[in-house]
Amino acid sequence: MAEQQLKKIINKVKKIRRNDPCHCGSGKKYKKCCLTKDAAMEDDSARQEYVKPFTDGSILESGFFDDELEEDMAEVFDNAFDKYDDDPEITEEDKKLVDEWWGTYRELKGPLDERRHLDKFIEARPDLVIHLGLQHEVLFELCSGYLKLGKIDDHIQFLIKFRERFPDTYLKSFGYYDYYIITWLISKNRVDEVSGYLENYIQYPVDHVDKLFEVVNLLLAVDMASDLHHLVKNVHIAICYSDEVFGGNEIMPPLINEIVTKYLKPDFSDNDFAGLIAELKKIKIKLNDEVYTQQYWRDIFETIFRPYTIWKPVRPFTNSKIRKMHNDMSLNYGRFLKEKTGMSWVSANYYNLQLNEYLHSWHKDTKKRDNALFDFSKNVMDKQVAVLTSKMSVFVDATKMISLFNAIFYFAEYLVVCGNINAGQALAIQNDCIGFYNQIYPNMKIQYIEALVFNKFPMWG
Repeated sequence: MAEQQLKKIINKVKKIRRNDPCHCGSGKKYKKCCLTKDAAMEDDSARQEYVKPFTDGSILESGFFDDELEEDMAEVFDNAFDKYDDDPEITEEDKKLVDEWWGTYRELKGPLDERRHLDKFIEARPDLVIHLGLQHEVLFELCSGYLKLGKIDDHIQFLIKFRERFPDTYLKSFGYYDYYIITWLISKNRVDEVSGYLENYIQYPVDHVDKLFEVVNLLLAVDMASDLHHLVKNVHIAICYSDEVFGGNEIMPPLINEIVTKYLKPDFSDNDFAGLIAELKKIKIKLNDEVYTQQYWRDIFETIFRPYTIWKPVRPFTNSKIRKMHNDMSLNYGRFLKEKTGMSWVSANYYNLQLNEYLHSWHKDTKKRDNALFDFSKNVMDKQVAVLTSKMSVFVDATKMISLFNAIFYFAEYLVVCGNINAGQALAIQNDCIGFYNQIYPNMKIQYIEALVFNKFPMWG
């Protein structure tokens, strides 16, 4: 990414972490103070795009529980906090040992010494490990430190063993640790092992919902459709109806799209729409009424299977018309991407939504009100990708950032096929995407474990 936008984001990440003092001056850790509030204040535009699998309108309808759903929810929430039982009592002598351990730990410099210090305590007093409070900062800091050293393999092996040996301590922050392990397994092409690390999210879906959504997006980005469907199918009810989850309906598109793609074919018929709607009605989360109409899906299917021909603006060139055209282009592009790469429809939809979000953001931000349908010049990409992938103005969504560059890379080829640009223009866009990736990746892979999954660009080149 061009220097100023990327450096601004990357540098901010170094300034505040979950366990750093909060920026408000309260003296509390950031995670215990303003983190949740900052997240709630974040621009909601990305969330709104995410819940629209095939259309510009929200497909979800708010409503009350029905009797059957209430029973399902009761079962989920009755056991939601079983893992947070009070820790066993500790003697004054043992408390002194724990305090001494912490006193030494705070004087140590670097993750290798910290791990040796922890390993020594684990072997000497495994019964006291639960009292160290490792879930609050130590294991997070170790992950960050080992990642920067390029020794993340060693830390993941430690986490896997720790998970087996100290499940009570592990569960208190499982959402983060399991995310580290899942990401690492994918980066090592050990994808068959991922399903075993989804069960905590299924059993406790609300507890670490931010990491749950990161897992969902990662599985979408790498096209692990089977694991994705298993996860979303088992958590969507709890997530959608939890008072503790902001924007819980974001979990629905993969589940809905999995159903839609059973019927998505060029020679679609009224019977296909009838079957699709019948399956959608079985979902316990109520959708908007229009989703249960054949015309709704006919319009979408016709756009997806539109021939790859040039896109021309329709006069008068209003904001609503260009927004619809961007939606239609993105839908049609999803088919091109599936045909180009062989990915599932569900993941193709994830990438076309990334592209759609870019187009909407660019058009909203641009001062030009001419008949341009898109702009992938280097400076515009730099700005828009930075804006779209910044989280709380502090963190970077690494999965989204690299996915977005992949979406743009292949969209350039799509525009050539449609006749909107020539091969030379497409090559310039793709070279800029490669340049951005080459610039950001060295920093990303030592700060964001998910970046290890995207060690090839373009992903399907």
